[in-house]
Amino acid sequence: MKAFVDRLRVDNLLVALALAMFAYRFANRDLLPFINDHGYLLSAAQNEIKHGKWAMQSPIVGTQGLRYGPTPSWFYRVVQMLFGADPQASILAITALLSISQLTFAASLTRALRENKTFFALVAAFIASSPYQFIWSRGAWDNTLVEISVSFMVAILIGRAPNRSWRPLALGALLGVAVGAHLMVLSFVPVLIGFLATDFSASTKRRISAITIVVAVAALINVPYALALFRTHAHASSPGESASLGRVFSELLQPARISGLHGMQYFFDDAWSDFQDWAGDVGQLFDLFTFPLIIAVLSFAGLLNGLSATSRSARRIAFLALGTAVAHAWFLGFGGLSLHPHYQYPAWWVTVAGLVLFAAWLRASAPRLWNPFVVAFALLSATQFAFIVTMNAYLRDRVGTNGEHYSAPLAEQQRVLRNFCETIPRQSRLVNATNTVFSSTLRYIIDTDPACAASKISICDDPCDESDRFDHATRLEFARDEGGALVLIPDQGKK
Repeated sequence: MKAFVDRLRVDNLLVALALAMFAYRFANRDLLPFINDHGYLLSAAQNEIKHGKWAMQSPIVGTQGLRYGPTPSWFYRVVQMLFGADPQASILAITALLSISQLTFAASLTRALRENKTFFALVAAFIASSPYQFIWSRGAWDNTLVEISVSFMVAILIGRAPNRSWRPLALGALLGVAVGAHLMVLSFVPVLIGFLATDFSASTKRRISAITIVVAVAALINVPYALALFRTHAHASSPGESASLGRVFSELLQPARISGLHGMQYFFDDAWSDFQDWAGDVGQLFDLFTFPLIIAVLSFAGLLNGLSATSRSARRIAFLALGTAVAHAWFLGFGGLSLHPHYQYPAWWVTVAGLVLFAAWLRASAPRLWNPFVVAFALLSATQFAFIVTMNAYLRDRVGTNGEHYSAPLAEQQRVLRNFCETIPRQSRLVNATNTVFSSTLRYIIDTDPACAASKISICDDPCDESDRFDHATRLEFARDEGGALVLIPDQGKK
């Protein structure tokens, strides 16, 4: 009996609660998003399987006119070979990997600072409470591999002896995967090398050897991508922001944004006001817990204090986090890149580390404020997670959104396309009149869903080329002004 009671200690219950928050990412599978890039990436993986070749670069062209690397399509190829072509399998693979990488980071941070289970639970719960992280964990995207790789790399770096044993090989492989997914991670390369070079607990020979292994393994993974880039002439595909010191300062604040609620209208597009009206008084409560500037200030205060901490581990964590924050802000600010929240993947963990170090400093210098801070921290996590649950309830009620950053969920797209394939002539045209349900995802579902195997279906975005004529044409439209519910309507125009 006593052993059973011991297992029910508060710290164990808090850990279980934090893990349950991560497990919630796997729930509500009928609400999984499936938008533009997802379809292109999964189609590229399917093409690799069919033709027996490994891609040298991504099918997606970035804003700077360069195609991204091939590691995401390699990853999705392996997933599809193991679990099939259903998009849900690829999405859940990302959900699992991102969650494991973030939990590994939280565990490594806890171990490095010699903290307890309660500490781990609070850190893990805060990470799981980010609505940004929740949405990113539920998409078959390429950029998410950057966050997964960086999370694992940071966990290794802040652990024991990053220059020794298997760790340089692992760091090189993770860096190679990240570079092959998106070049935004280049800002992390000098920070990684500098961190290994200043690990004076290892000999000079070991440090040089570790850095050489990391660079060599990462370069080897990206040989196909490098060869493809040499044959490419880049032309910026969309204008960026003007480069300035002001942009650098703005980018320093962005990691705090993606740890909380600020700017979540990005994913709702024009549906944000509808969500606020739907949420009512609860939505106003969430507004009270949106203060990224305060979070950023506390985080940087923790990092700056961490540089002079008595604990060597705390100093190393602060050095790595500040180096990452400054390098990435400089990279984005003077690169003139747009302020998309996912560009913060290499630096997502900086705010978490800063708040943790701030809490440690507060406990040492003002112990009376320690408990109130922990309670406030837990309340913030609970409120943010409540937003996630409320958001899911709204998405279920509206069947997604009619915007481009969430759109009609995967299950809704599959439902309407299966109905289309089963009820129309085998040779037909689907006129996509939604503007925000992407033809790339529709095409992938039609090409891989067994219900459409016998059909020859052409997809075009409204208005279609009138020279393409089919025996039957159907329009795909949103069923209502709000939400992502879809409906098929016989096309009364020219076929």
